[in-house]
Amino acid sequence: MRHIIHSSSLMMACLAGALCVSGCVDDAPGDDDALVDALPDEDAAVDADVWDAETADASPGVTQYDFCGQERFLLPPATTEDILSIASWGRYVATARWVDPSEHVQYHDIFLFDLEECKEYVICAQPGIQAGAYVHGGTVFWGDFRYNSGGDDRRTELFSFDVETWEELRLTDDPEAKAFPKYNGRHVVYWDSTGATQEGSHGLTLWDLQTDEHATLATWQAAPEFHAISERYVAWTAYSLAEPGYGKDVFYHDLQTGESTRIQTTGLFDIRVLDLSGDRILWMENDSDHYNIILYEIGAGEEVRLTNDGFDHMAPRLRGNLAVWMTYKYSGGSYGGDPANKDLVLYDVDTGVERRITSESSTWATGYADSPWMWYRKVLAPYHFEIHVVNMVMAGLVDASGNVIPE
Repeated sequence: MRHIIHSSSLMMACLAGALCVSGCVDDAPGDDDALVDALPDEDAAVDADVWDAETADASPGVTQYDFCGQERFLLPPATTEDILSIASWGRYVATARWVDPSEHVQYHDIFLFDLEECKEYVICAQPGIQAGAYVHGGTVFWGDFRYNSGGDDRRTELFSFDVETWEELRLTDDPEAKAFPKYNGRHVVYWDSTGATQEGSHGLTLWDLQTDEHATLATWQAAPEFHAISERYVAWTAYSLAEPGYGKDVFYHDLQTGESTRIQTTGLFDIRVLDLSGDRILWMENDSDHYNIILYEIGAGEEVRLTNDGFDHMAPRLRGNLAVWMTYKYSGGSYGGDPANKDLVLYDVDTGVERRITSESSTWATGYADSPWMWYRKVLAPYHFEIHVVNMVMAGLVDASGNVIPE
């Protein structure tokens, strides 16, 4: 039996924060005319089965498309739905989105698009909000409201879905709010309201799924905001309670040694959007009346400024050697100004090669570059996007080894 589930104020505060990160600060690239021309028509969908998540022997809903062999295309369903979150790993792009406003009202389901097979799967279709979708390899994680009773109940549970076995797994069962899980194949790091006495607050919890051990990386008093995980490290932004500064600091935790470290150079500045790949941490920092992109290599203990030209550079994303961020240097605009005056750049951390990947300034929003695929968004209205996909090798943006080709 299904029940209508209402959101708690804590989770809505979480969602509001994530949506602003996804839609307000992030921005992205592409040839607009070519991508609009590549929008699939209704005839492209040849199979659409509806999956009832409560039926044990049901097959996942799947829609087959035929346009993924193109250099550029728009990810369906184009512009028709609210998107709460989007994440990718290699060939997979996971979204939490509003499916049918006429029926779902506050319902958001989890979808997975396979860029190689050109198929989209419905992997969770339950009442209430499913949000914070994250994918690693063939496993999708999200926060789920299906067991929330409404009112003052702040319960949200973590779920995962295995793409190979098509099995959904409920990971948690307690009355606290859990949101925005990120996973590296063994560890999950997520927002957790355990112990929080202030409405809407959360700490940051690390969970070793192999040993079932939990560790608090940041308490709710430190107000952790952005977090990311790689094979060996977790990185996040939070206030330093021992040495309070102007803005939040960058911290990282070594999963092998169990030690956490604050990067000392970050305490005086406004640190925003953070990402992590391998032992490289990438963030945006307002240290000179403009936001710049900062790279920190944990192994070398070195911090490098990647931008410093008097323009705002924002919302960096990093996967392997490929970084993507939005920039105002081509439009001459600035953060807080005209939101349409943005472009995107692709930067190779290994070689230092940078190239513009938008042909004209617009309402682009950062996505990920994970060779050969790159996806990004064009903001049409709050939480309404076009999701653009480019095969970077076919487009001549990267070579066969995944390095950025100079313009």
